[in-house]
Amino acid sequence: MKCELSNLSGLKRKLDIQLSSEQVQRGFDEAYKAKQKKVHLPGFRKGKVPLNHIRSMYHEEIKRDTVISLINEFYRKALEQAKLKPASEPKIDLKSKIDENQGFGFSAVLEIQPEITIDKNFKVQISKLSSEVAEKEIDQSLENIRAASANFELITEDRAVNWGDIAELEIKELSGSIGIEKKPLLEIKKENKLEIKGLIEEIIGMKVKDKKKISVELSDKYPIKEQAGKSADLEVSLLAIKKRMLPDLNDEFVKKFKCQDIQEMRLMIRRSLEQEKKNKNYDHMREETLKQLVDKNPIDLLPEGIIEEQKQTITSSVVDRLKKAGLKEGEIEQYKKKYQTDLQKQARFMVHSSYLIYALAGELDISISPQEVQMYFQSTQPGKTQTDEEYRQIESILIQEKTIKHLIDKATEI
Repeated sequence: MKCELSNLSGLKRKLDIQLSSEQVQRGFDEAYKAKQKKVHLPGFRKGKVPLNHIRSMYHEEIKRDTVISLINEFYRKALEQAKLKPASEPKIDLKSKIDENQGFGFSAVLEIQPEITIDKNFKVQISKLSSEVAEKEIDQSLENIRAASANFELITEDRAVNWGDIAELEIKELSGSIGIEKKPLLEIKKENKLEIKGLIEEIIGMKVKDKKKISVELSDKYPIKEQAGKSADLEVSLLAIKKRMLPDLNDEFVKKFKCQDIQEMRLMIRRSLEQEKKNKNYDHMREETLKQLVDKNPIDLLPEGIIEEQKQTITSSVVDRLKKAGLKEGEIEQYKKKYQTDLQKQARFMVHSSYLIYALAGELDISISPQEVQMYFQSTQPGKTQTDEEYRQIESILIQEKTIKHLIDKATEI
């Protein structure tokens, strides 16, 4: 085998690999013999079919398999010879047709792993937020639970919608698209004015069976951030006016939540809110840790192919979320185009931080046992059999999280 290495742009490298006729013939011979062991034809014992029969019957199949086998074998050898550590799968280009008794060549274009140096004593500075829960937070949660468990009583008197009412609506989008619910039960309260500007104001004063055309705009505080700032013309019909009937906060009510009394329910809520705060605080510290890690440990070159793959993964996730939010194909394409740069930056950050995390894990001898991988897999997919690919993915995730937690635990508090 002859191999020539060329440096392309960035981390891209090109391997030009030439095989001799002897190497090619050896590949064919091994493939024919392997096939011979498996073939069974009438008049011959299994494994004893003459090779000339095998050649005539399976030549094209063996030729295809031999090409793949030779490329894989000599690509690996070329990597070892050139001392390259690939970061991505190569792009293979055949230089000539392959056949027995003839040498052939191919090229492989790949990206190599970047050079990374990181101080294993690196520390971050983060603010560790409190997870303490105040009594008023528990009170508010109880009220939210009551509100979610409320019944809606129909108001039969002939009057217009007012503050505090529940308006049962039917909404049609006339122009623009904000993915609004078609038949919502909308509570007429001032907080809702902040989310959809122009809707509450126009509904107040309407009577049952009234219909009107209105223009609305989604504010920056709209829960679905991809929709924020959009506007639309709507046709709104008032189907009914209702009022919310809250259940009494007594032992009968709390038993629906498997609590013996109100004190036990408050304790359950406290624990839930504490865990919620702990998770939120950890997410904040994790985000800040990765940001400082990237800011203080630059990497001159990153594999652009890996970044593009990461970008496609992020984009796919965003598209799924936008579809669930009710956006149409054209709007999704506009969003992707508008936030192309942001998606690219996010992907680059994720690739950059991942390389640093794994480099640091190596410096600190952080590893994950097969038992830890198995426990994680069973907790997420109980009863299923784990594949080798799933094992590697989970191992990668757990090493990353263990390393981040190490940085958070050793962080200097500010």
